[in-house]
Amino acid sequence: LLRMCIHGGDTNSSAPAVREKSQRDEKEPDSWQMQAAILSFLVLGLQGSYLAWGVLQEKMMTVPYGKTEDGTDIFFTNSQYLVFLNRGLAFVLAALLVAFTHQPENAVPWYKYSFPSMSNILSSWCQYEALKFVGFPTQVLAKATKTIPVMLMGRFVDGKTYPLYEYGCAVLMSAGVSLFLFSDSDTGTSDTRTTTMTGAIMMLGY
Repeated sequence: LLRMCIHGGDTNSSAPAVREKSQRDEKEPDSWQMQAAILSFLVLGLQGSYLAWGVLQEKMMTVPYGKTEDGTDIFFTNSQYLVFLNRGLAFVLAALLVAFTHQPENAVPWYKYSFPSMSNILSSWCQYEALKFVGFPTQVLAKATKTIPVMLMGRFVDGKTYPLYEYGCAVLMSAGVSLFLFSDSDTGTSDTRTTTMTGAIMMLGY
């Protein structure tokens, strides 16, 4: 177990799985009708799940669940609990898939999975916290601006190059999101501007 955490599995043991995969790939491919049906099912499932997820999480974080004795609305504020349930159910589902479906041998050290795992957990927490200050449509638009840091990381870390028009598209998307986010708050009260700015800061972590 300790060797798997630090050094990973034996790459030679994955050879049978590779041969089995190549044998499956040599089988006759599905018809275009079947491929189109599978693609349609996956697209509808992805979009439907994403829309339901967005509506439900915004409802959980923004709809009052009652009132206190002095008439103040009661809101759900424990974002950590939502992240815990999210990751817990994902872990159970992944464990079931690993237990009941064939998986290739894992040669990656387990500790390396902690890096994307922790960043994903922190991202989810920032997402739920941001919903206290901005709406879900704003979050979706803001997520489009992730292309800028992704492109910068690819340029300076991996040495990738991008055409100029891709940089232009990324800048235009960011400018549009900024206008959408702050257009209403510019004419609002000081509290509204503060709330919007707080939501924008939280979305930086998202």
